[in-house]
Amino acid sequence: MNRPGPIRAYLIDIEGVLVRDKRYQPVPGAVTWMNSLVASGKPYCLVSNNTTHRPTDLIGDLAKVGFPVAETHLVGALGLGLMWLREKNMKSIRWLGSAGLEDFWREEGFDIVTDGSCEAVVLGANPHLDVAMLDGVLGPVLDEGADVVMVKPALPYLDVISRVKDEFEIPVAAFNVSGEFSMLHAAAENGWLDLETVMMESLIGIRRAGADIILTYFAPAAANILTR
Repeated sequence: MNRPGPIRAYLIDIEGVLVRDKRYQPVPGAVTWMNSLVASGKPYCLVSNNTTHRPTDLIGDLAKVGFPVAETHLVGALGLGLMWLREKNMKSIRWLGSAGLEDFWREEGFDIVTDGSCEAVVLGANPHLDVAMLDGVLGPVLDEGADVVMVKPALPYLDVISRVKDEFEIPVAAFNVSGEFSMLHAAAENGWLDLETVMMESLIGIRRAGADIILTYFAPAAANILTR
């Protein structure tokens, strides 16, 4: 196999790579590595699917624990969502994410619609989300020809996966996110569980809940087990 050429830039995930979890405790060595990256002059950006923190707060939390980062380094779900909505000239949205971010959308110039018609439905992480909330917004999405409905993260939302599967006649995908991957690896490293066993139990649980498709960082390891 040909080796790749010199590394010219870095795309860096945040949770599970730079920090352990949303308490933003750095992974050992991560701050030192980031500082060496800055000193080398190589360009980098942080990629995040976080939809519970304002981008400024997310970067601020990283900076507080020593990471040499600025908001210009972040490519995140909220920022990309803002860009897309503005490109489409959409102003009225229904936000089905954290209530704490409603002011964020208003400050960015959007009108929050709680019922009735809107130009776009924006989904974010929401522990109170249920199928009743989704029912009024998924219908138009499916009518537009959506091929799959994805639920993420997977393990905390097994009930939502199951209910979406029961309620809508469409394939359901589940995203077994990096935090779920990292917590099992961390527990295994501490000797608290057998990684291979619990990995397969978690994936089977997602499948049993109703997922037709599972996106997971465990894919190579799971494929190896399934083909033994």
